[in-house]
Amino acid sequence: MTSHSLTSPVRIMPQFTLPLWLVGGFAAAVADLALAAAYWSQHGSTTQRVLQSIAAWVVGPAAYRGGWESAAFGVLLYIGTLCAVMALYRFLSRHYRVLVRRPVTCGALYGVLAYGLIFHLFVPHFSAAVTRTLPWQWEAICVAVYIGMVGIPCALLARVGVASK
Repeated sequence: MTSHSLTSPVRIMPQFTLPLWLVGGFAAAVADLALAAAYWSQHGSTTQRVLQSIAAWVVGPAAYRGGWESAAFGVLLYIGTLCAVMALYRFLSRHYRVLVRRPVTCGALYGVLAYGLIFHLFVPHFSAAVTRTLPWQWEAICVAVYIGMVGIPCALLARVGVASK
């Protein structure tokens, strides 16, 4: 009796892995957006409005009239922003090895720097958004989130990328 076996489709398909900065940026953005929606819901805002406020970086105040379409744009914009933040750390870590040798310290500093640049330089000065002063409690939460969910993960993912080479 002759037996025939088919080649496994896993072997036919080329190996496909997502870059760590893309996975990390997506995860950090989704977690941060969920936290922002939860925080601002306690202050009478909707998830849609939180997401539209990010779309307003590009669209301006019209984002608040755009419904879920502008909210979805806000999600994509924020994911893209945090993927870029993650990719930048990875790029910098190739040139400055201290960024992977001291991931917690450098990652925490990078998180603070990223938060400051995004929300205190780029958004108020280079976007279409109308900005306002936010409560210090929210600012403190954001800085902590950017340290723990953006900066340090950037450094740890960059370190994994270096170790796998």
